[in-house]
Amino acid sequence: MPIEISDLITFSHPNKEHNDEAVRRLAVHGSYYAVYNYFLDYAINNWGFNPKEKVIDYNNSTREIYGSHEKLGQFIRNYGIKNGAPDIVVLGEHLRNYHNLRCTADYKLHGKVTLSDARNHVNHCVRDLNKFHANVPQE
Repeated sequence: MPIEISDLITFSHPNKEHNDEAVRRLAVHGSYYAVYNYFLDYAINNWGFNPKEKVIDYNNSTREIYGSHEKLGQFIRNYGIKNGAPDIVVLGEHLRNYHNLRCTADYKLHGKVTLSDARNHVNHCVRDLNKFHANVPQE
C-alpha cells in the first residue's frame, strides 16, 4: 500500500507522552520528507524540474548545486525569482532550512533536537504545504 504525504505528516507530531530524542528526530525526518516529496513531484510536473540537470545558484552563477535535496530548494528559489513570485522564493529558502534540520536529525547523532525544534519544524512544514496547496490551481 503506497504512503501519502498526509501519512508522513500525521505521524510526525511529537507530544509530551512520546518526547524522546528518537521521536523528535523522526518527526523532523518525516515532516521534511512530506514537504520534499510534495514539492519534488510538483516541480517536476508543473515547473519542468529535472533532478538530473544542472542547477546554478541564482546569486552565484559559478556555483553549481549537486545534492538532489539542495538542488530542489535552489530550483524552486530560482523559479520564484525568474517568475516574480516572492512566495515561491521564500518556499525554496524554507526547503533549504528544513533540509538542514533534517540533516541534523538524521546524521548528527551527538547534536540535539529539542521538542521545540521538532514541533516548530513540523508546524512550518504543514504551514507551507497548506499555504501552497491553497494557492495553486487544482486539477
